[in-house]
Formats: sequence, C-alpha cells, structure tokens
Amino acid sequence: MFRTMKKIMHGILLAGFSLLLPGGCSSPENTVKPSRLLSQNTMCNLLTEIYRIDATQRVCQRENIADGPEYCRQEWDSLLHVYGINDTILKENILYYMSRSDLADTLLSRVTNRLTAIEATKAEAMRKETDYTGTDRADEEQPDFGEIIFN
Repeated sequence: MFRTMKKIMHGILLAGFSLLLPGGCSSPENTVKPSRLLSQNTMCNLLTEIYRIDATQRVCQRENIADGPEYCRQEWDSLLHVYGINDTILKENILYYMSRSDLADTLLSRVTNRLTAIEATKAEAMRKETDYTGTDRADEEQPDFGEIIFN
C-alpha cells in the first residue's frame, strides 16, 4: 500500500509538470471519465491531504523517524477510508483531472492556495505564540499540525 501511495504521489507530480508543457497530447474528448467521478471539491481536499502526507513522509525520512513510514501508511489508509475510495478510484480521478488542462489548472491552483493558507495560518500561530511568550519556539517541541489548523 505504501508503494502505491508513493507511485500515486509521483504520478501527481508528473501530471502537474506535464501540464507545463505546451499543447499536451490529450484532449478532453479523449479523456475517459471515471466510473466514480469525484467532485472538484473532493479532489481538492484529497490532493491537499496527499501533499500533507507526502511532506510528513519527507520529514520523517530526513529526520530518520522510525515510526514515520507506519504513521504515513496509517494516514494514507485513513484518507482513503474517510472518502470511501481505493487506490484505483483515486488514480482514475487524478488521471482524469490532470488530462484536462482546464480542470487541472483550476484544481492545482485551489490546492496551492489551500496549502499556502495552511502555512500562513501556521506561521501566524507561531508568531503569536512568540509574541505572547516573548520567546522563540524554534527550540521547543512544535505543536501538532492538526492543533493549529483544525482546532
């Protein structure tokens, strides 16, 4: 399952970069619509979470956190479970959205805006904490991502 997650993440990145190339080979008329098409809002939420899991995985690898791969695997499984999908449905939807430049541009822009907003909220919370305590929290244990964003 973890290898599949990595393949899908790499596929997302490749699809995103291929959009930068002028005049792709695929056209909306040639795109096969998935049997279970996920809405743009759902895809935006999924891709945001996939990027979050990917970032967590990279940090765990960089910091040699032993439980990191297992944590990321659980996060991935939980993500698929919450949305009631499997790897195949996700892959079909990613391919569909990324093969249509009109949909892909909008979707990737929304994901980028959401990730930027999350980072800005996190930075603002850290700044307020530093202002409040008068100390820099860089050396302290960082708050959980979910605590800052979702509480």
